[in-house]
Amino acid sequence: MNTTAPPEGDHINALRLATPLAGASDLVFLKDREGVFLACNARVASVFGLPEAEVLGKCDYDLLRPELAESIRAEDCAVMRSGQPAGHSDWIDFADGHRELLETVKMPMFGADGELLGVLGVARDVTALHQAQERLAEREEVYGAIVNQALDSILLFDADSGAVLEFNEAAHRNFGYGRDVFDKLNLSDFGAALDQAQLVTHIRQVIAQGEGVFTTQYRNRSGELRDVRVSARALALRGRHCVSTVWSDVTASARSQRMLELSNSTLERVARGEALSDTLLYVTTLLEQQNPDMLCSILLMDEEGTHLLTRVGPSLPEAYCEAINGAHIGPAAGSCGTAAFTAQSVFVSDIEHSPLWVDYAQIALAHGLRACWSVPLLATDGRVLGTFAAYYRTPREAAEHERQQFDSISQLLSIALERHRESSRLAASVEEMRRWYAVTLGRESRVLELKDEVNALLLRLGEPPRYGSEPK
Repeated sequence: MNTTAPPEGDHINALRLATPLAGASDLVFLKDREGVFLACNARVASVFGLPEAEVLGKCDYDLLRPELAESIRAEDCAVMRSGQPAGHSDWIDFADGHRELLETVKMPMFGADGELLGVLGVARDVTALHQAQERLAEREEVYGAIVNQALDSILLFDADSGAVLEFNEAAHRNFGYGRDVFDKLNLSDFGAALDQAQLVTHIRQVIAQGEGVFTTQYRNRSGELRDVRVSARALALRGRHCVSTVWSDVTASARSQRMLELSNSTLERVARGEALSDTLLYVTTLLEQQNPDMLCSILLMDEEGTHLLTRVGPSLPEAYCEAINGAHIGPAAGSCGTAAFTAQSVFVSDIEHSPLWVDYAQIALAHGLRACWSVPLLATDGRVLGTFAAYYRTPREAAEHERQQFDSISQLLSIALERHRESSRLAASVEEMRRWYAVTLGRESRVLELKDEVNALLLRLGEPPRYGSEPK
């Protein structure tokens, strides 16, 4: 290829300027405007397996594969056109058979008169760095796969602001959000059972102690309360205080434990003979504490088996309890009246639009009651003793676990009612026996008195006693 070489001093001076900037193993070269090597060091020559002198005067097309030569030439031309330095990376096959990833910085070079001489390049072997980055990327991919396969929610928070910094796939799925929404949330958006001050206290304890474990509840996007065990650890990332947390869902076990504790405590009260009204109030109050959205009521069947009487409704409006007191049962008598009539559970998710509530919706809606789930309380012989119901202030479908919970509550309250009735019948029987015994003893005592009086009268008349002495 015919080229016009620049003066000897210009390209030698260019190499002298570049060499101090390059390491001992770096490749340094100067090519003219046509891509012909004007100067290079031994590392450049080793690529081609030639002495340095034999490289000079040749271009990339003479020394490299056509496609690679074309790519490098395009990069050189872009640098000369822009007049600005530029960098790029290429895999280069050396003459001895090994490969290196060379990261090259090229810059346009000008002569003393300002004329463009060509391109000066310094290339550095970054193969080891690239391999290390690949291994790191692979480790991160494996780590990410493991973390994202976890069923527990894993979240990283900023300790100062509470902002979500990072999370796994399970986190946004469990909380019910998409990734784009979830990473804009704050720690205070999750701790439904803890107010902001309590959250701050927990975070400060974790930072002070380095780690901590606590239980709480959070409300997912659909509004459902979930029980979780939170394991937290304080971290310092680039000078930033952070908290790494793992949220393990323990809702199922927590529900079972709460139901077991409620059953045990209720049956203990029944066994002690506690007043029925106190037992029913205890059950409904505790259920409302455990389920903040729930407003409980217990209605009992009257003696005729045709009306329901309000017995307990700790959080329901008093006017509403009075309005439904004595209501007829029937096939479309609200949730409770229908449950008592059919002896079947009735879960009405929207009172306003339910055909079962046509005659009762107006008063319920007037008191802000929008949903009502009711279960009958049955004796062992199948008789309906009453109903247990939960009202909600928003339309709400009953989930499967909530239906199971209501079945358990129904069984518990049925036992309490039947035991109370049995105890009441037994107490009445005992009282009747006492009354009969008292009357009978009274009668026998009066007969003995009369016999004594008759004997005394006969003696006064001079007659012998007619009645013998009764043993005392």
